[in-house]
Amino acid sequence: MLWAGELESVEVPKDLGKEDEMRVRQYNVYATRAEAAAPAFAELRTAQILAEIHLGPAAADAIDDLFRCRQEVVAAVDELLGQRPPNTSGLEGHELREHQEFQKSMRRAIAQRRRADGRPAEDDKLSMRIDLAKAAVERACRPFLDDPPWLKGLTAFIVRSRGPEN
Repeated sequence: MLWAGELESVEVPKDLGKEDEMRVRQYNVYATRAEAAAPAFAELRTAQILAEIHLGPAAADAIDDLFRCRQEVVAAVDELLGQRPPNTSGLEGHELREHQEFQKSMRRAIAQRRRADGRPAEDDKLSMRIDLAKAAVERACRPFLDDPPWLKGLTAFIVRSRGPEN
C-alpha cells in the first residue's frame, strides 16, 4: 500500500517514461520504508542474541525467521520495482510462464492479506510465517512475563490476611 503523499515526494530522473517513472517512484518509497525500519531490525538482531542466551534456540530461530521474511520482502521489491525491469522479450512458452509465475510470487511476498479477524489469508504464506515466529517468541517470553510463583503465593497470602470484608 502506498500513501498519497509518498509517491509525489520521490524525485525521479526527468528522462523516464511514465511507466518507468511510476516504477522508480514505487521502488524509492519501499526503499525509504525499509531504510526507516533498519534501526529497529538492528536492535532486533541484538535481541536475537540475547534471546538465544536467555530463552533458548527456539526464540532465536523465530527471530531469525522474522529477518528472513523481511529479506524476502526487500528482495521482492527489488525484483519487481528495481532500477532495471527484467527483459522478457526473448522469453517464450514455458520460460515466459515461469517468469510470470515468479513475478506473481514476488507480488504475493509484498502484499499482506489478512481476514477481518486479523488472521492471514490462506495464500499469504509470508504473513503466516511472521505470525508463527511472533507466537514462538511470545511463548518463550511468557514464563518471564507471568508473575513468579512466589509472588502469586504472596498475593494470595495478603488477600487471605485482609479477611473477607476487604
